[in-house]
Amino acid sequence: MSFNHKKLVTFFSPDMQGGGAERVISTLITSFSKKGYNIDLLLLKKEGPYLKDIPSNVNIIEFRTKKLIYSIPKLIKYLFLNKPDIIFTSHIHFSTVVSFFSKISSPQTSVIIRQPTMLYPSQKKMNFLDLLRLKIFRYSLSFVDKIVLSSNFMRDEFLKFAFSTSHKIYVVHNPVNIDNVKINCKEKITDLFFVDNLPKIISVGRMTEVKDFSTLIKAFSIVRNKVPCKLIILGDGSLKPNLIKLTKKLCIEDYVLMPGFVNNPHKYIVASDIFVSCSLWEGFPNVLVEAMACDVKIVATNCEGGTSEILESGKWGSLVPISNEFELANSIIKSLQESKSNEASVRVKDFSVQKISDEYEKIFFN
Repeated sequence: MSFNHKKLVTFFSPDMQGGGAERVISTLITSFSKKGYNIDLLLLKKEGPYLKDIPSNVNIIEFRTKKLIYSIPKLIKYLFLNKPDIIFTSHIHFSTVVSFFSKISSPQTSVIIRQPTMLYPSQKKMNFLDLLRLKIFRYSLSFVDKIVLSSNFMRDEFLKFAFSTSHKIYVVHNPVNIDNVKINCKEKITDLFFVDNLPKIISVGRMTEVKDFSTLIKAFSIVRNKVPCKLIILGDGSLKPNLIKLTKKLCIEDYVLMPGFVNNPHKYIVASDIFVSCSLWEGFPNVLVEAMACDVKIVATNCEGGTSEILESGKWGSLVPISNEFELANSIIKSLQESKSNEASVRVKDFSVQKISDEYEKIFFN
């Protein structure tokens, strides 16, 4: 591409912890840096596992504040002094703040936001503060130049939320570093839980309500009554104690491994037989694409969001209703009985870093 590589692109994030939004930012920064762009990364706190992936030539600026509101004076000063060509953020509260203060401090800066999750999924209970934040966010969109959404489902939802932004919306799937996934898959797994030849079912995510791991555990209990197998859930979260209690209540705790957050989930996924995504809703589940790159069988809930879009309505994996342990169990059992995966790794090429970063580059500078 023939874009001006002397342009300054600024990314703004709370930190570089292990979330999907931070992973996308890390991937884009690495790709844009290789293409020769000047990159600034603004962080409230300079911490998180994805910091190690940031190239050394990227200028990292730490605001050293615990909350976004305390960073506003520093953000205004940065924008006024540096006047970046682009400022990009991928968190709804950050998007609201950036859209307001960029136009005050640096009117020529193009504000591009990425909305990483659905705004008001039907399964989520919205309180007064949630609705107020959405109202403020909708007002701030008039100061935004471009809006990136991760799936067509999210675009349709966003248009219902703010139809006047239709000319600003771009749908771009999340980038997945397939090469890194393949490298990680080669790392040997030493956990004794994997020593036997029993089929392994695995899921990955934060242990929160939206991931609905309780339904997965109940489904696994049903599956174990028919097929000897084991379950691995990677991730941490507030609901972990409740999930452990549930495994004990169902008398399956010896067959369930919950080691918490791991730096390399891919070596666990590739050593498993089935990857399960049982979320109530999803924007664009990166880990689902990564599991497909590991070439394991896929079972996922047909939830609101990008899951069905990734799987092309079931072409690359089984889709089941949300919150239904019986349907989920039946699909897992059926998948365990299948001898081969459906070669879903073919589909993941559509989400390669090169392809997606090129799409972002066109949006940023066209």
